[in-house]
Amino acid sequence: MPGTTGREVAKHVAALRPGIKVLFMSGYTDEALIHSHGIDESFAFLQKLLTAMILGAKIRDVLQTDSFTAHKLL
Repeated sequence: MPGTTGREVAKHVAALRPGIKVLFMSGYTDEALIHSHGIDESFAFLQKLLTAMILGAKIRDVLQTDSFTAHKLL
């Protein structure tokens, strides 16, 4: 996303909708995101390329788990 990051977008959305669930998706490895954006294993994350089945399962997991809300971004 030119000019911003997914984490910045999630912060803005969380300010408008407290308690919103966040799922990060990137072509970068999770190790690269930890070092460059402070996204760690406590965040819901999927690495591209993925199947529709994997995406659906992760979305279900995020929606059913309280720990993946955006409040930790603020």
